[in-house]
Amino acid sequence: MTAGFARRDFLKATSLAAAMPLFGSAAGEAVAAPLLDAAQSAPAPGKLRSFALSEVALSEGVFSKKRDLVLAYARGYDVNRLLQVFRANAGLDTLGAVAPGGWEGLDGEANGNLRGHYTGHFLSMLAQAYGSTRDTGYLDKIRTMVGALSQCRDALRRDPQMLSVAGKSGRALELQRGAYQFVDLPPEPLPAEFTFAAWIRPSHGANWTRIFDFGNDTTRYLYLSARNGNGVPRFAITANGPGAEQGINGTTPLPLNQWSHIAVTIAGTTGTLYVNGVPVGTNTALSLNPAALGALQHHWLGRSHFAGDPVFAGALDEVNISARALGPAELEAKGDLASYTFDELTGGTFADSSGRGRTASLRRTWGGPSHPGFLAAYPEPSSSPWKR
Repeated sequence: MTAGFARRDFLKATSLAAAMPLFGSAAGEAVAAPLLDAAQSAPAPGKLRSFALSEVALSEGVFSKKRDLVLAYARGYDVNRLLQVFRANAGLDTLGAVAPGGWEGLDGEANGNLRGHYTGHFLSMLAQAYGSTRDTGYLDKIRTMVGALSQCRDALRRDPQMLSVAGKSGRALELQRGAYQFVDLPPEPLPAEFTFAAWIRPSHGANWTRIFDFGNDTTRYLYLSARNGNGVPRFAITANGPGAEQGINGTTPLPLNQWSHIAVTIAGTTGTLYVNGVPVGTNTALSLNPAALGALQHHWLGRSHFAGDPVFAGALDEVNISARALGPAELEAKGDLASYTFDELTGGTFADSSGRGRTASLRRTWGGPSHPGFLAAYPEPSSSPWKR
């Protein structure tokens, strides 16, 4: 069943079937229903009597066929697909479900800002289907959806909790697309010589997602992007915004849904970008190093200082930061400035195994709901892009 049917043909069929209680035999077929009989008292003049859906039946014809089509659609559809955008927004496991698209898509997919809308229509359909047929299959779907939505609301009420997945070694942190989550490291001055290395498994091919972004704003920062505007990795450092970036670009895109090791080193005026231990780009004319930027306010994994850039979607493992430029054979060594294995199974904090106690925290880019009972398939609007 295509998303096009779900939005157009399905609603057309539903509207016809739902309208049937208003039609008599003049519509082309009789409404066979246990209407008021002699034993029932008629409502007082000027008053209406409500009736249950189970009190209305259709004889064989075009309307009954459309009703059967709608009922079959409701019976067979996997409601986890509709719940995907709600679970993603709440940072919960989406169970591998794929949203139907159209209204029910994440940012950048058609009308993603309407996500969650069609889910409400679907719940109404299930309620009407159960009310008219008493088929418990529809009731089971209702219970699944309401239960999942309740879990999403509870998750949104609290600080984000990590989604632990199988890592390159041990466990890893999954940052789901649509969850708007990132890792916040304690900020401290960085050294002139520097290595950042990590295992990453991107799950989405959006450009300008950050593996790390250490900086103050959109003027003073250094970052490593999984994909630049051409879809290849990029490291950049600047003290005067994008136009003054000094960068290193990779040569080929990182594969989706596969682990890759990526690292960048800086020593003197030379910066080197590595993928899977192999140099893929070098800049020997750097006039900036991390220490030259001074104390930076934000040390982020997965989030950009540019509000329009997407949040990194995928898994992170073995993130290491060192105070010297490591050689190719050393790139997977434990960092002496910070080291995160993400072996935690629950919670929202990550231990630093470097011995320096730089515990990191999982956060949402939009902070948290400011209204009790907030439930949506998209973040609550924030008045500030830096709300945390």
